Amino acid sequence: MENKYKSVESLIEDAIVDLKRTRTNRISKSERFKSYNTKWNILFFITNTVTIIAILVTYTKMEASELSIFITNSLSIYLILLQYFLSTLDYSARALKLHYEQLEINELRMQLKLLLVSERPDKAIEFRHLFEKYSISLKNNENHDAYDDNNRDKKCDMTSDNIFLNFNSIIIFIIIGLFIISILL
Repeated sequence: MENKYKSVESLIEDAIVDLKRTRTNRISKSERFKSYNTKWNILFFITNTVTIIAILVTYTKMEASELSIFITNSLSIYLILLQYFLSTLDYSARALKLHYEQLEINELRMQLKLLLVSERPDKAIEFRHLFEKYSISLKNNENHDAYDDNNRDKKCDMTSDNIFLNFNSIIIFIIIGLFIISILL
């Protein structure tokens, strides 16, 4: 079997390509998490506003039906539980962590590029040291999803996070619609 690596330089060149891909994937996931955070914040602003209005309407209306009271209470409980669950996901903090990780990976790439053009006799030792830093960085951070890989078509986000967001958006708007119907009855 022929060894494809003829020199330390070819190892370094491959590592530079790998780090670029990993960095791109981390940037993609960070941007995706920022997007989820923004969407959830908008959804919660709208639904919290509607919930407050629903509570005011339900409790100031003398003849509020039991159905409208039940729907209002259900929506309030659902939103509280959903917001608690989402606080554990903390998309904003995870996006920031991924951002810092991609900066760290970029720094390692720059060091590898400098090593590649240097005339140092200990390139193999320095390469191993830098690659160990990269491995530690990967071990201490969450991995990207297949969706974030730069070879994927990014038009349709079918990640579990996005499906969860869309599913809950539909559920919330159905509950709001049921409330409006119950008030009009």
